[in-house]
Amino acid sequence: MKYMKKLGWLAIGVVLAGVLSAYAPAGTHKSSPLTGNSSTLDEPTDKNSTPFTEVNYLETSFTATNANVDGYLIHNWSQLNDNFMSERELRQAADKLKQDLHIQGAKWMTHADASENFAEVYGSWSDNTDISVTLSSMRYSSTQSTTVLVVHAHHAGKGFVRLASEVAMVRKAVTNSGCAPQISTCIEGFTNARMMGVQVDGLVTRAFSAVGAHRVEGVKSDLVTSISGYSSKAPGYIQTNGQKMNLQVAVHYDAYHHRTNVLVGTPIITETY
Repeated sequence: MKYMKKLGWLAIGVVLAGVLSAYAPAGTHKSSPLTGNSSTLDEPTDKNSTPFTEVNYLETSFTATNANVDGYLIHNWSQLNDNFMSERELRQAADKLKQDLHIQGAKWMTHADASENFAEVYGSWSDNTDISVTLSSMRYSSTQSTTVLVVHAHHAGKGFVRLASEVAMVRKAVTNSGCAPQISTCIEGFTNARMMGVQVDGLVTRAFSAVGAHRVEGVKSDLVTSISGYSSKAPGYIQTNGQKMNLQVAVHYDAYHHRTNVLVGTPIITETY
C-alpha cells in the first residue's frame, strides 16, 4: 500500500512538473527540475497591496469559507539530480532528511531493480501528523536518468496552528538536501450542510475575495466544483495554460459522511478530492 502511495505521489510530480517548475517566491529565478530551462517570476503587480506569507495566504482564504478545519497537507516534489542513484545512496539521503525532519517511529521501505531504485522512510510528528520521505531514482535509458524527492505530510485534526512552522521545516530540510523546494499546501475542511449552486459559488467567492484573487479557470458539476485563481498578494505562483495561478478551491458533496467537503490549496491542490 505504501508503495502504491509512492507511485501516486511520483505520478503527481511528473504531471505537475511543468507547472511547479515555475513556482518560487516572487522576484526569484528558478531552474526547471526536469529540463533545466529557467523561468522568471515577477514581483506582485499591485504595489499598494499587503503581501501575504504563503501559509497566511492559505489560512486567510480558507477561513473565509467558514468551513470547519479537518486537517492539512504539505507536499513537496523536487528533482534532486540527473543521476541513477543506488539504493544505498538513496537510503543515506533519506536518513539525513529523516533526522532534519525529526520523524518519530520511523519505518523503512526500499526497492532496487535495473530501472528504478527507491528508499522511503515514514513515521509521524508529535501533533498527529503522518509524514513520509521518498527518494526515487529512475533510469529511462542508457543516457537519461533522474532522481526525485517527495516529502508528504498529512495532519488530521482541528486547527492549523503548526502549519507555518512545519512548512518552514520541510522547506529547510529540502533545501539542505540540495533540492529547490516546490511545496504545495492544502487545508481540508467541511460544512455539515449540503451546499449547492449559489451556496457553492458564494463560498468560492469569499475564499477568493479574502486574498484579492481572481478566477483563472475551473470545472463545475452537480457534485464537484474546482476553481483556480491568482492573487498578486501571494509570494509566488505557477503557470497553467499561460496564466498565473496560486490558489485552488475545491468543493464536493460527501454522501458517505453527509457533508460538503472544502479544500483550499496553494499554489495547487495535489491530493485527490
